[in-house]
Amino acid sequence: MTIMRLNADLKTVSFSKSSYTSYYMEDKEGIKHNIPKIIHIPLGKLSVCSDFNKLSYLSKEEAIQFREFVDQQLAEIANAFANNAKNGNFGGRPVIKSNSRDDAKYKNFPGYIQKRKVGEFIGVIADTYKLDIPNDLPDGLIVGDISNIFSNIMDNPSKLQTVMKPLYIEVMNYAASKSCTPHDALAEEQIKALFLVSQQLHCLVHKGFKWPVSELLGMVEDSRDQWIDEFRISSKNASIWGSVKKIPILLSEYEY
Repeated sequence: MTIMRLNADLKTVSFSKSSYTSYYMEDKEGIKHNIPKIIHIPLGKLSVCSDFNKLSYLSKEEAIQFREFVDQQLAEIANAFANNAKNGNFGGRPVIKSNSRDDAKYKNFPGYIQKRKVGEFIGVIADTYKLDIPNDLPDGLIVGDISNIFSNIMDNPSKLQTVMKPLYIEVMNYAASKSCTPHDALAEEQIKALFLVSQQLHCLVHKGFKWPVSELLGMVEDSRDQWIDEFRISSKNASIWGSVKKIPILLSEYEY
């Protein structure tokens, strides 16, 4: 029987084949007993994006089964990152089970999934960090009266970045759950909605308060570029920013 396991780097899977053998053990009375044993023979390590149909040691059914397994595991990992973000937890690394000690170590962590096999995601994102999101943003976004979020925001305009960040994270988490390129991850209606919001803010400052665009760009260009650099490395899902590769490939290539 062929076995496939997802590796901790999330970039590769390992294949092995189980084989039954036996050995003799002699007891104290000199009687030999035939002891059965299962051994695992390594077959190779491949990228998660490989075409499993091309592997000679896999049947057609196994190739389909293993592809579904990989896609499911990556989707579960993306969902775990998204759920963490809703609770203000970011970054971290998905825990791929290596042995039974992982169950004992992570059984009380949020998202833990029981009875996972070695080489499977156990539902936990370890080593996350907490982002200081205002208390009036439970569940990672907006609950209750929306006006409360922006109450007195102009008295402390630096808070605006904190208030808006969950939106950016939610967009990237949503996109990261897709299997296409980042360019195609959002539907036209979604893109138009996001762009309209950005244009409304642009017009509010430029036309509503008559600030020249050229002057504004000079004031914020460095901060904007710094924000882009920091946001792109802030999480695995944000790392898909601006790439032309397919999202599952980008996520599998992500290095912590």
